[in-house]
Amino acid sequence: MLTSASFHPRTTPDGLVVVLATASNLLGLPGWPNVPQIYALTRSQFDGNVISITLVSRHQDTGAPAGSSCSRPSVSDDGLVVAFDTAASLVSENSAPNRVGGPDNNAKFDVYVRDFRVNPSGVTRRISVRRIDIGTPEETIDDPDGSSFYASISGNGNAIAWTSSATDLLPPGTDTNGRNDVYAVTATNGTVNPVRASVDNCDGQSTTAAFSTIGDTVPNTRGVGRVISSVGPRVVFTGAPCDWATTARLAVCPANAGLCPVTNCDTCLPGPFHQVYVRDLAAGTTQLVSRGSQLGALVPGNGHSQRPSISDDGVAIAFESFATNLEKDLTAPDTFEDVFRIGFGDLPLATIGCVLVSLPFTGSRAHIDGNSMSPMISADAEHVAYASAATALVDENGNGLRDDDTNGKVDVFVWSQELLWTRRYSVTSTRAQAVNGDSLNPSLTAFPQNGRVVVYESLATNLDPADANGLRDIFETWSPQGVFIRGDVNKSGCVTSEDRNDLQNFLFGGGPDPPGCEDSEDANDDGRVDLTDVQRLALFIASGCTTNWPPPPFDSATMPLCGNDPTGDGLRCLAEAPQFCGQTCDCQ
Repeated sequence: MLTSASFHPRTTPDGLVVVLATASNLLGLPGWPNVPQIYALTRSQFDGNVISITLVSRHQDTGAPAGSSCSRPSVSDDGLVVAFDTAASLVSENSAPNRVGGPDNNAKFDVYVRDFRVNPSGVTRRISVRRIDIGTPEETIDDPDGSSFYASISGNGNAIAWTSSATDLLPPGTDTNGRNDVYAVTATNGTVNPVRASVDNCDGQSTTAAFSTIGDTVPNTRGVGRVISSVGPRVVFTGAPCDWATTARLAVCPANAGLCPVTNCDTCLPGPFHQVYVRDLAAGTTQLVSRGSQLGALVPGNGHSQRPSISDDGVAIAFESFATNLEKDLTAPDTFEDVFRIGFGDLPLATIGCVLVSLPFTGSRAHIDGNSMSPMISADAEHVAYASAATALVDENGNGLRDDDTNGKVDVFVWSQELLWTRRYSVTSTRAQAVNGDSLNPSLTAFPQNGRVVVYESLATNLDPADANGLRDIFETWSPQGVFIRGDVNKSGCVTSEDRNDLQNFLFGGGPDPPGCEDSEDANDDGRVDLTDVQRLALFIASGCTTNWPPPPFDSATMPLCGNDPTGDGLRCLAEAPQFCGQTCDCQ
Protein backbone atom coordinates (compact mmCIF):
# COMPACT_ATOMS: atom_id res chain seq x y z
CA MET A 1 0.00 0.00 0.00
CA LEU A 2 1.33 3.45 -0.92
CA THR A 3 1.95 5.83 1.96
CA SER A 4 1.79 9.09 -0.04
CA ALA A 5 -0.56 10.51 -2.63
CA SER A 6 0.03 9.90 -6.33
CA PHE A 7 -0.84 12.42 -9.02
CA HIS A 8 -0.31 13.72 -12.57
CA PRO A 9 -0.59 10.36 -14.41
CA ARG A 10 0.16 10.21 -18.12
CA THR A 11 0.06 7.13 -20.37
CA THR A 12 1.51 6.18 -23.73
CA PRO A 13 -0.94 5.58 -26.61
CA ASP A 14 -0.56 1.80 -26.24
CA GLY A 15 -1.14 1.97 -22.49
CA LEU A 16 2.04 0.03 -21.69
CA VAL A 17 3.91 2.86 -19.93
CA VAL A 18 2.40 5.10 -17.25
CA VAL A 19 4.34 7.95 -15.66
CA LEU A 20 3.29 9.58 -12.41
CA ALA A 21 4.47 11.61 -9.44
CA THR A 22 4.44 10.35 -5.86
CA ALA A 23 6.44 10.69 -2.66
CA SER A 24 5.94 6.98 -1.97
CA ASN A 25 9.14 4.95 -2.15
CA LEU A 26 8.13 2.67 -5.01
CA LEU A 27 11.57 1.08 -5.19
CA GLY A 28 11.74 0.34 -1.45
CA LEU A 29 15.29 1.66 -1.09
CA PRO A 30 16.66 3.06 2.19
CA GLY A 31 17.32 6.77 2.73
CA TRP A 32 14.68 7.86 0.23
CA PRO A 33 13.81 11.60 0.30
CA ASN A 34 10.24 12.35 1.34
CA VAL A 35 9.42 14.43 -1.75
CA PRO A 36 7.51 13.50 -4.91
CA GLN A 37 9.57 11.70 -7.53
CA ILE A 38 8.72 10.83 -11.13
CA TYR A 39 8.37 7.12 -11.91
CA ALA A 40 7.71 5.20 -15.12
CA LEU A 41 5.70 1.98 -14.75
CA THR A 42 6.10 -0.50 -17.60
CA ARG A 43 3.31 -3.01 -17.99
CA SER A 44 2.80 -6.40 -19.57
CA GLN A 45 0.98 -6.49 -22.89
CA PHE A 46 -0.59 -9.78 -21.81
CA ASP A 47 -2.39 -8.84 -18.59
CA GLY A 48 -1.56 -5.18 -17.88
CA ASN A 49 0.37 -5.99 -14.70
CA VAL A 50 3.34 -3.78 -13.83
CA ILE A 51 6.56 -5.60 -14.71
CA SER A 52 9.08 -2.85 -13.96
CA ILE A 53 9.31 0.47 -12.10
CA THR A 54 11.93 3.01 -13.14
CA LEU A 55 12.96 6.13 -11.27
CA VAL A 56 12.92 8.96 -13.80
CA SER A 57 13.85 11.92 -11.59
CA ARG A 58 17.44 10.89 -10.89
CA HIS A 59 20.74 12.76 -10.97
CA GLN A 60 22.70 12.25 -14.16
CA ASP A 61 26.02 11.53 -12.41
CA THR A 62 25.11 9.94 -9.09
CA GLY A 63 21.80 8.29 -9.95
CA ALA A 64 20.37 9.65 -6.69
CA PRO A 65 16.69 10.63 -6.54
CA ALA A 66 15.76 14.31 -6.71
CA GLY A 67 16.09 16.18 -3.43
CA SER A 68 13.20 18.54 -4.21
CA SER A 69 9.65 18.00 -5.38
CA CYS A 70 9.10 16.80 -8.95
CA SER A 71 5.78 17.09 -10.76
CA ARG A 72 3.76 17.10 -13.98
CA PRO A 73 5.47 14.37 -16.03
CA SER A 74 4.87 14.05 -19.77
CA VAL A 75 5.86 10.96 -21.79
CA SER A 76 6.62 10.30 -25.45
CA ASP A 77 4.54 7.77 -27.37
CA ASP A 78 7.22 5.07 -27.11
CA GLY A 79 7.65 5.67 -23.37
CA LEU A 80 11.38 6.35 -23.75
CA VAL A 81 11.49 10.11 -23.10
CA VAL A 82 9.91 11.65 -20.00
CA ALA A 83 9.78 15.39 -19.29
CA PHE A 84 9.02 16.91 -15.87
CA ASP A 85 9.74 19.98 -13.73
CA THR A 86 11.67 20.21 -10.49
CA ALA A 87 13.69 22.64 -8.38
CA ALA A 88 16.23 19.90 -7.71
CA SER A 89 19.67 20.08 -9.31
CA LEU A 90 20.00 16.91 -11.36
CA VAL A 91 22.99 17.83 -13.54
CA SER A 92 26.43 19.13 -12.64
CA GLU A 93 28.17 19.66 -16.00
CA ASN A 94 27.53 19.98 -19.73
CA SER A 95 30.23 17.88 -21.37
CA ALA A 96 29.78 15.97 -24.62
CA PRO A 97 28.33 13.69 -25.73
CA ASN A 98 25.30 14.05 -23.46
CA ARG A 99 25.14 17.88 -23.24
CA VAL A 100 23.04 17.67 -20.11
CA GLY A 101 22.60 21.41 -19.44
CA GLY A 102 24.56 21.84 -16.25
CA PRO A 103 25.63 22.98 -13.84
CA ASP A 104 22.21 23.72 -12.33
CA ASN A 105 22.85 26.33 -9.64
CA ASN A 106 19.86 28.64 -10.00
CA ALA A 107 17.67 27.13 -7.23
CA LYS A 108 14.69 27.53 -9.59
CA PHE A 109 12.23 25.10 -11.10
CA ASP A 110 13.63 23.77 -14.37
CA VAL A 111 12.39 21.45 -17.08
CA TYR A 112 14.26 18.15 -17.34
CA VAL A 113 14.00 15.05 -19.48
CA ARG A 114 15.12 11.53 -18.83
CA ASP A 115 15.99 10.08 -22.24
CA PHE A 116 16.11 6.29 -22.45
CA ARG A 117 16.75 6.33 -26.18
CA VAL A 118 20.42 7.11 -25.51
CA ASN A 119 21.01 3.99 -23.44
CA PRO A 120 18.87 1.64 -21.30
CA SER A 121 19.75 3.45 -18.07
CA GLY A 122 18.85 6.83 -19.55
CA VAL A 123 20.37 10.30 -19.60
CA THR A 124 19.05 13.18 -17.49
CA ARG A 125 19.21 16.49 -19.34
CA ARG A 126 18.08 20.00 -18.40
CA ILE A 127 16.09 21.52 -21.25
CA SER A 128 15.13 24.97 -19.95
CA VAL A 129 18.52 26.63 -20.54
CA ARG A 130 20.12 28.89 -23.13
CA ARG A 131 23.40 27.64 -24.51
CA ILE A 132 26.08 30.17 -25.40
CA ASP A 133 28.40 29.30 -28.31
CA ILE A 134 26.20 26.26 -28.85
CA GLY A 135 27.88 23.32 -30.56
CA THR A 136 31.43 24.60 -30.02
CA PRO A 137 34.09 23.49 -27.53
CA GLU A 138 33.51 26.83 -25.74
CA GLU A 139 29.80 26.16 -25.15
CA THR A 140 28.56 27.35 -21.76
CA ILE A 141 25.20 27.45 -20.01
CA ASP A 142 23.34 30.59 -19.04
CA ASP A 143 21.68 29.50 -15.78
CA PRO A 144 18.07 30.80 -16.08
CA ASP A 145 16.98 33.63 -13.78
CA GLY A 146 13.40 32.33 -13.46
CA SER A 147 11.45 29.12 -13.05
CA SER A 148 10.31 26.81 -15.85
CA PHE A 149 7.41 24.41 -15.39
CA TYR A 150 4.42 22.71 -17.08
CA ALA A 151 6.59 20.61 -19.39
CA SER A 152 4.87 18.84 -22.29
CA ILE A 153 6.58 16.53 -24.79
CA SER A 154 5.56 15.68 -28.35
CA GLY A 155 4.56 12.16 -29.28
CA ASN A 156 7.80 11.49 -31.15
CA GLY A 157 9.82 12.72 -28.16
CA ASN A 158 11.70 15.30 -30.24
CA ALA A 159 10.06 18.52 -29.05
CA ILE A 160 9.13 19.99 -25.67
CA ALA A 161 7.09 23.05 -24.70
CA TRP A 162 6.88 24.67 -21.28
CA THR A 163 6.03 27.85 -19.37
CA SER A 164 8.76 30.03 -17.91
CA SER A 165 9.21 33.27 -15.99
CA ALA A 166 12.90 33.40 -16.97
CA THR A 167 14.03 36.42 -19.00
CA ASP A 168 17.29 34.96 -20.33
CA LEU A 169 16.21 31.89 -22.30
CA LEU A 170 16.49 34.11 -25.39
CA PRO A 171 19.39 36.38 -26.45
CA PRO A 172 19.92 39.47 -24.23
CA GLY A 173 17.31 42.20 -24.62
CA THR A 174 14.77 39.92 -26.33
CA ASP A 175 12.43 39.00 -23.46
CA THR A 176 11.39 42.25 -21.81
CA ASN A 177 7.70 41.75 -21.02
CA GLY A 178 8.28 40.70 -17.40
CA ARG A 179 5.61 37.97 -17.68
CA ASN A 180 5.44 34.22 -18.11
CA ASP A 181 6.03 33.07 -21.67
CA VAL A 182 5.75 29.75 -23.51
CA TYR A 183 8.97 28.29 -24.92
CA ALA A 184 9.79 25.25 -27.00
CA VAL A 185 12.75 23.27 -28.26
CA THR A 186 12.56 21.14 -31.37
CA ALA A 187 15.23 18.71 -30.23
CA THR A 188 15.64 17.14 -26.78
CA ASN A 189 19.29 16.16 -27.17
CA GLY A 190 20.75 19.50 -26.11
CA THR A 191 21.67 20.67 -29.61
CA VAL A 192 19.25 23.61 -29.98
CA ASN A 193 18.25 26.65 -27.95
CA PRO A 194 14.68 27.44 -26.89
CA VAL A 195 12.42 29.59 -29.04
CA ARG A 196 9.47 31.56 -27.76
CA ALA A 197 6.21 30.03 -28.95
CA SER A 198 3.84 32.66 -27.53
CA VAL A 199 4.52 35.33 -30.13
CA ASP A 200 2.44 37.22 -32.68
CA ASN A 201 2.33 37.42 -36.44
CA CYS A 202 3.46 41.04 -36.56
CA ASP A 203 6.94 41.39 -35.15
CA GLY A 204 7.42 38.02 -33.49
CA GLN A 205 7.08 39.47 -30.00
CA SER A 206 4.67 39.10 -27.14
CA THR A 207 3.40 42.36 -25.72
CA THR A 208 4.44 44.22 -22.61
CA ALA A 209 1.21 43.48 -20.78
CA ALA A 210 0.65 39.92 -22.02
CA PHE A 211 1.37 36.67 -20.21
CA SER A 212 1.17 33.17 -21.67
CA THR A 213 1.16 29.65 -20.26
CA ILE A 214 0.34 26.09 -21.24
CA GLY A 215 -1.25 25.33 -17.88
CA ASP A 216 -3.02 27.38 -15.25
CA THR A 217 -1.96 30.94 -14.49
CA VAL A 218 -0.35 29.78 -11.25
CA PRO A 219 1.19 26.27 -11.00
CA ASN A 220 -1.04 23.98 -8.94
CA THR A 221 -2.05 20.35 -8.62
CA ARG A 222 -3.59 20.09 -12.07
CA GLY A 223 -1.41 18.52 -14.73
CA VAL A 224 -1.22 19.66 -18.34
CA GLY A 225 -2.27 17.93 -21.52
CA ARG A 226 -0.06 17.45 -24.55
CA VAL A 227 0.39 20.95 -25.95
CA ILE A 228 3.02 20.31 -28.63
CA SER A 229 2.48 18.09 -31.66
CA SER A 230 4.98 15.98 -33.54
CA VAL A 231 3.78 17.48 -36.81
CA GLY A 232 4.81 21.12 -37.22
CA PRO A 233 5.49 21.20 -34.36
CA ARG A 234 2.43 23.18 -33.29
CA VAL A 235 2.16 24.58 -29.76
CA VAL A 236 -1.13 25.51 -28.08
CA PHE A 237 -1.16 27.92 -25.17
CA THR A 238 -3.25 30.31 -23.12
CA GLY A 239 -2.60 34.03 -23.41
CA ALA A 240 -3.77 37.28 -21.86
CA PRO A 241 -6.23 39.38 -23.88
CA CYS A 242 -3.89 40.30 -26.68
CA ASP A 243 -4.54 39.39 -30.29
CA TRP A 244 -1.40 37.54 -31.27
CA ALA A 245 -3.27 36.05 -34.18
CA THR A 246 -3.76 39.03 -36.50
CA THR A 247 -1.49 40.16 -39.28
CA ALA A 248 -1.94 43.74 -38.08
CA ARG A 249 -3.15 44.44 -34.57
CA LEU A 250 -4.74 47.75 -35.51
CA ALA A 251 -7.14 45.97 -37.87
CA VAL A 252 -8.95 44.49 -34.89
CA CYS A 253 -10.19 47.79 -33.54
CA PRO A 254 -10.00 50.50 -36.22
CA ALA A 255 -12.42 52.73 -34.30
CA ASN A 256 -9.99 52.83 -31.39
CA ALA A 257 -6.74 52.85 -33.32
CA GLY A 258 -5.36 55.64 -31.20
CA LEU A 259 -5.77 53.52 -28.08
CA CYS A 260 -4.17 50.49 -29.64
CA PRO A 261 -0.45 51.00 -30.25
CA VAL A 262 1.50 48.15 -31.78
CA THR A 263 3.29 47.47 -28.51
CA ASN A 264 0.12 47.04 -26.44
CA CYS A 265 -3.11 45.68 -27.88
CA ASP A 266 -4.95 44.80 -24.68
CA THR A 267 -7.59 47.42 -25.42
CA CYS A 268 -8.40 45.74 -28.73
CA LEU A 269 -10.25 42.78 -27.26
CA PRO A 270 -13.53 43.13 -25.34
CA GLY A 271 -12.96 42.27 -21.71
CA PRO A 272 -10.08 40.79 -19.75
CA PHE A 273 -10.52 37.24 -21.03
CA HIS A 274 -7.73 34.74 -21.54
CA GLN A 275 -7.73 33.17 -25.00
CA VAL A 276 -6.27 29.98 -26.51
CA TYR A 277 -3.82 30.24 -29.42
CA VAL A 278 -1.86 27.82 -31.59
CA ARG A 279 1.62 28.57 -32.91
CA ASP A 280 3.07 26.68 -35.87
CA LEU A 281 6.81 26.76 -35.20
CA ALA A 282 7.75 25.78 -38.75
CA ALA A 283 5.40 28.18 -40.53
CA GLY A 284 5.92 30.96 -38.00
CA THR A 285 2.19 31.69 -37.69
CA THR A 286 -0.15 32.11 -34.73
CA GLN A 287 -3.92 31.64 -34.84
CA LEU A 288 -6.66 32.38 -32.35
CA VAL A 289 -8.34 29.10 -31.32
CA SER A 290 -11.00 30.30 -28.88
CA ARG A 291 -12.82 32.38 -31.47
CA GLY A 292 -16.53 33.03 -31.69
CA SER A 293 -18.98 31.18 -33.90
CA GLN A 294 -19.02 33.97 -36.52
CA LEU A 295 -16.89 32.09 -39.04
CA GLY A 296 -14.45 34.26 -40.96
CA ALA A 297 -14.56 37.00 -38.34
CA LEU A 298 -12.00 37.60 -35.65
CA VAL A 299 -14.31 37.46 -32.64
CA PRO A 300 -12.59 36.21 -29.49
CA GLY A 301 -14.35 34.13 -26.87
CA ASN A 302 -16.38 36.21 -24.43
CA GLY A 303 -15.09 34.30 -21.40
CA HIS A 304 -11.84 32.83 -20.12
CA SER A 305 -10.44 29.97 -22.21
CA GLN A 306 -7.51 27.87 -21.02
CA ARG A 307 -5.76 24.51 -20.59
CA PRO A 308 -5.58 23.43 -24.25
CA SER A 309 -4.44 20.02 -25.53
CA ILE A 310 -3.45 19.19 -29.12
CA SER A 311 -3.48 15.91 -31.04
CA ASP A 312 -0.10 14.52 -32.04
CA ASP A 313 -0.70 15.22 -35.72
CA GLY A 314 -1.62 18.80 -34.86
CA VAL A 315 -5.05 18.67 -36.51
CA ALA A 316 -7.34 19.03 -33.47
CA ILE A 317 -7.35 20.97 -30.20
CA ALA A 318 -9.43 20.61 -27.04
CA PHE A 319 -9.70 23.30 -24.37
CA GLU A 320 -11.92 24.48 -21.54
CA SER A 321 -13.78 27.78 -21.59
CA PHE A 322 -16.39 29.94 -19.90
CA ALA A 323 -17.14 31.61 -23.24
CA THR A 324 -20.71 31.33 -24.53
CA ASN A 325 -20.11 32.40 -28.13
CA LEU A 326 -17.84 29.60 -29.37
CA GLU A 327 -20.44 27.41 -31.09
CA LYS A 328 -23.31 28.05 -33.45
CA ASP A 329 -26.07 26.79 -31.15
CA LEU A 330 -26.36 29.60 -28.62
CA THR A 331 -30.03 29.11 -27.82
CA ALA A 332 -29.35 28.22 -24.18
CA PRO A 333 -25.88 29.43 -23.13
CA ASP A 334 -24.81 28.21 -19.71
CA THR A 335 -22.70 29.87 -17.03
CA PHE A 336 -20.39 26.92 -16.40
CA GLU A 337 -16.95 26.08 -17.75
CA ASP A 338 -17.28 23.73 -20.73
CA VAL A 339 -14.93 21.61 -22.84
CA PHE A 340 -14.70 22.29 -26.58
CA ARG A 341 -12.95 20.63 -29.52
CA ILE A 342 -11.91 22.23 -32.77
CA GLY A 343 -10.49 20.25 -35.69
CA PHE A 344 -8.81 22.18 -38.47
CA GLY A 345 -5.98 20.26 -40.12
CA ASP A 346 -4.44 22.57 -42.70
CA LEU A 347 -7.50 24.82 -42.85
CA PRO A 348 -7.50 28.32 -41.33
CA LEU A 349 -9.16 28.33 -37.93
CA ALA A 350 -11.36 31.20 -39.09
CA THR A 351 -13.26 28.72 -41.29
CA ILE A 352 -13.87 26.12 -38.56
CA GLY A 353 -16.32 26.11 -35.67
CA CYS A 354 -15.95 24.69 -32.18
CA VAL A 355 -17.86 21.62 -31.01
CA LEU A 356 -19.18 21.44 -27.45
CA VAL A 357 -17.76 18.22 -25.98
CA SER A 358 -19.24 18.39 -22.47
CA LEU A 359 -22.82 18.33 -23.75
CA PRO A 360 -25.46 16.44 -21.73
CA PHE A 361 -26.86 13.30 -23.34
CA THR A 362 -30.16 15.15 -23.73
CA GLY A 363 -28.48 17.49 -26.21
CA SER A 364 -29.54 20.56 -24.24
CA ARG A 365 -27.14 23.09 -22.75
CA ALA A 366 -29.93 23.94 -20.32
CA HIS A 367 -29.09 20.71 -18.48
CA ILE A 368 -25.43 21.65 -17.88
CA ASP A 369 -25.10 21.99 -14.11
CA GLY A 370 -21.36 21.81 -13.38
CA ASN A 371 -17.91 22.80 -14.62
CA SER A 372 -15.96 20.59 -17.04
CA MET A 373 -12.18 20.83 -17.10
CA SER A 374 -8.73 19.37 -17.82
CA PRO A 375 -9.36 18.10 -21.37
CA MET A 376 -6.88 15.65 -22.89
CA ILE A 377 -7.29 14.89 -26.59
CA SER A 378 -6.19 11.46 -27.81
CA ALA A 379 -3.15 11.15 -30.06
CA ASP A 380 -5.39 10.26 -33.00
CA ALA A 381 -7.63 13.30 -32.38
CA GLU A 382 -10.82 11.20 -32.17
CA HIS A 383 -11.52 11.26 -28.43
CA VAL A 384 -11.39 13.76 -25.58
CA ALA A 385 -11.05 12.78 -21.93
CA TYR A 386 -11.99 15.36 -19.32
CA ALA A 387 -13.14 15.79 -15.73
CA SER A 388 -16.54 17.22 -14.88
CA ALA A 389 -18.86 18.00 -12.00
CA ALA A 390 -21.85 18.00 -14.37
CA THR A 391 -24.47 15.35 -13.61
CA ALA A 392 -26.30 14.87 -16.92
CA LEU A 393 -23.51 13.87 -19.30
CA VAL A 394 -24.41 10.16 -19.53
CA ASP A 395 -27.51 7.95 -19.54
CA GLU A 396 -25.98 4.79 -18.11
CA ASN A 397 -29.34 3.26 -17.17
CA GLY A 398 -30.78 3.88 -20.61
CA ASN A 399 -34.02 5.30 -19.18
CA GLY A 400 -33.64 8.78 -20.64
CA LEU A 401 -33.64 10.36 -17.19
CA ARG A 402 -30.88 12.44 -15.64
CA ASP A 403 -30.60 10.10 -12.64
CA ASP A 404 -27.34 8.16 -13.21
CA ASP A 405 -24.63 10.51 -11.91
CA THR A 406 -25.63 11.04 -8.31
CA ASN A 407 -22.34 10.85 -6.41
CA GLY A 408 -21.91 14.62 -6.18
CA LYS A 409 -18.24 14.29 -7.21
CA VAL A 410 -16.08 15.27 -10.14
CA ASP A 411 -15.88 12.30 -12.50
CA VAL A 412 -13.79 11.43 -15.57
CA PHE A 413 -15.53 11.15 -18.94
CA VAL A 414 -14.55 10.35 -22.52
CA TRP A 415 -16.23 11.83 -25.60
CA SER A 416 -16.00 10.23 -29.06
CA GLN A 417 -15.83 12.45 -32.14
CA GLU A 418 -16.68 9.60 -34.52
CA LEU A 419 -19.40 7.87 -32.52
CA LEU A 420 -20.70 10.98 -30.71
CA TRP A 421 -21.00 9.23 -27.37
CA THR A 422 -19.90 10.19 -23.87
CA ARG A 423 -19.02 7.59 -21.23
CA ARG A 424 -18.08 7.87 -17.59
CA TYR A 425 -14.79 6.16 -16.78
CA SER A 426 -14.28 6.84 -13.06
CA VAL A 427 -16.35 3.80 -12.09
CA THR A 428 -15.65 0.42 -10.52
CA SER A 429 -15.28 -2.84 -12.44
CA THR A 430 -18.99 -3.43 -11.85
CA ARG A 431 -19.83 0.12 -13.00
CA ALA A 432 -20.60 1.44 -9.53
CA GLN A 433 -20.06 5.16 -9.01
CA ALA A 434 -16.96 6.53 -7.33
CA VAL A 435 -17.61 7.70 -3.77
CA ASN A 436 -15.86 9.88 -1.21
CA GLY A 437 -13.62 11.74 -3.64
CA ASP A 438 -13.15 13.53 -6.96
CA SER A 439 -11.47 12.02 -10.01
CA LEU A 440 -9.18 14.33 -12.01
CA ASN A 441 -6.32 14.70 -14.51
CA PRO A 442 -7.27 12.03 -17.07
CA SER A 443 -4.89 10.66 -19.69
CA LEU A 444 -5.96 8.26 -22.43
CA THR A 445 -4.58 5.88 -25.01
CA ALA A 446 -4.97 6.00 -28.76
CA PHE A 447 -8.19 4.63 -30.16
CA PRO A 448 -9.19 2.02 -31.11
CA GLN A 449 -5.94 0.08 -31.43
CA ASN A 450 -5.65 -0.95 -27.79
CA GLY A 451 -9.07 -0.34 -26.35
CA ARG A 452 -10.25 2.68 -24.45
CA VAL A 453 -7.79 2.98 -21.58
CA VAL A 454 -8.05 6.02 -19.32
CA VAL A 455 -5.63 6.67 -16.49
CA TYR A 456 -6.57 9.24 -13.87
CA GLU A 457 -6.09 10.24 -10.24
CA SER A 458 -8.82 9.95 -7.65
CA LEU A 459 -9.56 10.33 -3.97
CA ALA A 460 -12.42 7.84 -4.24
CA THR A 461 -12.08 4.86 -1.93
CA ASN A 462 -14.19 2.25 -3.73
CA LEU A 463 -12.69 2.08 -7.22
CA ASP A 464 -10.45 -0.82 -6.21
CA PRO A 465 -11.21 -3.18 -3.31
CA ALA A 466 -7.53 -3.08 -2.35
CA ASP A 467 -7.51 0.70 -1.88
CA ALA A 468 -7.33 1.31 1.85
CA ASN A 469 -4.79 4.14 2.16
CA GLY A 470 -7.26 7.03 2.01
CA LEU A 471 -4.96 8.96 -0.34
CA ARG A 472 -5.08 10.25 -3.87
CA ASP A 473 -4.17 7.28 -6.05
CA ILE A 474 -3.78 6.50 -9.75
CA PHE A 475 -6.44 4.32 -11.36
CA GLU A 476 -7.06 2.88 -14.79
CA THR A 477 -10.34 2.09 -16.48
CA TRP A 478 -10.15 0.06 -19.67
CA SER A 479 -13.51 1.20 -20.96
CA PRO A 480 -16.35 0.87 -18.44
CA GLN A 481 -16.41 -2.92 -18.26
CA GLY A 482 -18.38 -4.44 -21.11
CA VAL A 483 -20.21 -7.75 -21.34
CA PHE A 484 -18.43 -10.82 -22.69
CA ILE A 485 -18.44 -14.62 -22.83
CA ARG A 486 -15.73 -16.33 -20.80
CA GLY A 487 -13.39 -18.18 -23.16
CA ASP A 488 -14.67 -16.45 -26.31
CA VAL A 489 -11.22 -15.15 -27.22
CA ASN A 490 -12.03 -14.11 -30.80
CA LYS A 491 -15.43 -12.62 -29.88
CA SER A 492 -17.35 -14.90 -32.26
CA GLY A 493 -20.09 -15.61 -29.72
CA CYS A 494 -19.04 -19.26 -29.22
CA VAL A 495 -16.21 -21.01 -27.36
CA THR A 496 -14.42 -23.35 -29.76
CA SER A 497 -11.00 -24.76 -30.56
CA GLU A 498 -10.32 -21.60 -32.57
CA ASP A 499 -10.37 -19.62 -29.33
CA ARG A 500 -7.84 -21.99 -27.77
CA ASN A 501 -5.61 -21.79 -30.85
CA ASP A 502 -5.82 -17.98 -31.07
CA LEU A 503 -4.88 -17.56 -27.42
CA GLN A 504 -2.03 -20.06 -27.62
CA ASN A 505 -0.67 -18.40 -30.76
CA PHE A 506 -0.83 -14.98 -29.12
CA LEU A 507 0.92 -16.08 -25.92
CA PHE A 508 3.60 -18.28 -27.43
CA GLY A 509 3.62 -18.04 -31.22
CA GLY A 510 3.82 -14.33 -31.92
CA GLY A 511 0.25 -14.15 -33.14
CA PRO A 512 -1.94 -11.04 -33.10
CA ASP A 513 -3.50 -9.70 -29.92
CA PRO A 514 -7.05 -11.08 -29.66
CA PRO A 515 -9.65 -8.33 -30.05
CA GLY A 516 -10.86 -6.27 -27.21
CA CYS A 517 -11.34 -8.29 -24.02
CA GLU A 518 -8.75 -9.66 -21.59
CA ASP A 519 -11.56 -10.99 -19.37
CA SER A 520 -12.74 -13.35 -22.11
CA GLU A 521 -9.15 -14.62 -22.51
CA ASP A 522 -9.01 -15.37 -18.76
CA ALA A 523 -10.74 -18.72 -19.28
CA ASN A 524 -10.28 -19.93 -15.69
CA ASP A 525 -11.04 -16.51 -14.08
CA ASP A 526 -7.87 -16.35 -11.98
CA GLY A 527 -7.16 -12.72 -12.91
CA ARG A 528 -4.31 -13.62 -15.31
CA VAL A 529 -3.99 -14.48 -18.98
CA ASP A 530 -1.47 -17.31 -19.34
CA LEU A 531 -0.91 -20.98 -20.22
CA THR A 532 -3.48 -22.18 -17.68
CA ASP A 533 -6.21 -20.48 -19.70
CA VAL A 534 -5.13 -22.35 -22.85
CA GLN A 535 -5.20 -25.58 -20.85
CA ARG A 536 -8.70 -24.85 -19.49
CA LEU A 537 -10.05 -24.29 -22.99
CA ALA A 538 -8.30 -27.43 -24.27
CA LEU A 539 -9.89 -29.54 -21.51
CA PHE A 540 -13.31 -28.06 -22.21
CA ILE A 541 -13.11 -28.80 -25.94
CA ALA A 542 -11.65 -32.28 -25.36
CA SER A 543 -14.58 -33.19 -23.08
CA GLY A 544 -17.02 -32.50 -25.86
CA CYS A 545 -17.95 -29.28 -24.05
CA THR A 546 -19.47 -31.23 -21.16
CA THR A 547 -16.95 -30.57 -18.35
CA ASN A 548 -14.40 -27.94 -17.34
CA TRP A 549 -16.78 -25.18 -18.38
CA PRO A 550 -15.32 -21.70 -18.15
CA PRO A 551 -16.63 -19.77 -15.12
CA PRO A 552 -19.36 -17.14 -15.59
CA PRO A 553 -20.26 -15.34 -17.67
CA PHE A 554 -20.77 -18.48 -19.77
CA ASP A 555 -23.90 -20.36 -18.64
CA SER A 556 -24.33 -22.77 -21.58
CA ALA A 557 -22.08 -24.58 -24.05
CA THR A 558 -24.75 -24.49 -26.77
CA MET A 559 -25.99 -20.95 -26.18
CA PRO A 560 -23.50 -19.05 -24.00
CA LEU A 561 -24.84 -15.81 -22.57
CA CYS A 562 -22.99 -12.53 -22.29
CA GLY A 563 -22.44 -10.87 -18.94
CA ASN A 564 -20.18 -8.76 -16.76
CA ASP A 565 -17.22 -10.11 -14.83
CA PRO A 566 -18.55 -11.03 -11.37
CA THR A 567 -15.08 -11.05 -9.82
CA GLY A 568 -13.85 -7.56 -10.77
CA ASP A 569 -10.24 -8.71 -11.02
CA GLY A 570 -8.92 -5.68 -12.89
CA LEU A 571 -8.60 -7.30 -16.32
CA ARG A 572 -9.97 -5.15 -19.08
CA CYS A 573 -12.80 -5.50 -21.57
CA LEU A 574 -14.25 -3.22 -24.24
CA ALA A 575 -17.83 -2.14 -23.68
CA GLU A 576 -18.98 -3.63 -27.01
CA ALA A 577 -20.55 -7.11 -26.84
CA PRO A 578 -19.40 -10.03 -29.06
CA GLN A 579 -20.76 -9.83 -32.56
CA PHE A 580 -23.11 -12.81 -32.15
CA CYS A 581 -23.92 -12.73 -28.46
CA GLY A 582 -26.57 -15.33 -27.58
CA GLN A 583 -26.34 -17.44 -30.73
CA THR A 584 -26.58 -21.25 -30.90
CA CYS A 585 -23.15 -22.91 -30.81
CA ASP A 586 -21.70 -26.30 -31.70
CA CYS A 587 -18.84 -27.90 -29.79
CA GLN A 588 -15.88 -28.00 -32.16
